[in-house]
Amino acid sequence: MNSLIDTNVLVAASAHRALEVRDVTPTDPHQREHIHDWLDGFSRSEECWVLDAQDHIEDEYLRNDFTGQDFGMLALLHKRTLDRVLLVDVAYEGFDRRNSVAILPPRVAHVPWDESDKKFVAAAISVIEMGEPAQIVNAADSDWAAVREALGVEGIKVLELLEDFSRSEGV
Repeated sequence: MNSLIDTNVLVAASAHRALEVRDVTPTDPHQREHIHDWLDGFSRSEECWVLDAQDHIEDEYLRNDFTGQDFGMLALLHKRTLDRVLLVDVAYEGFDRRNSVAILPPRVAHVPWDESDKKFVAAAISVIEMGEPAQIVNAADSDWAAVREALGVEGIKVLELLEDFSRSEGV
């Protein structure tokens, strides 16, 4: 499976391994451990980690990397050493990476996407258009559950690592 990993997964997995206490959702150490273990297994698997060739997804990851050596970024680095990172083209409005928003096809533009999630959706659509499967991996955001049906119409799956949490308490 080709996976687009929401930043909240990296942040929670990194918080599990951090030496200092971090105020990160979820706060439960067992939930963080579950997320960490999933990301660790994924980083060693043959599955591909999908990023946009324009580096907006990785830039978001780096903005949330507390130390420059957090587990989430090390997992991505390991995927690169395995040559299991798939880069896809995504069109963006604007030139500032921090503030630009991915352009989605008209057929899904009406969906109430979180602006920061559009890059993941656009990249997943690119993967699907290549004839490959794609999933978005989420740990703690409730917004993916709200758009699950629209993603399904596009052939994009959502893997909720903490399904009960993201539906009831997610951020």
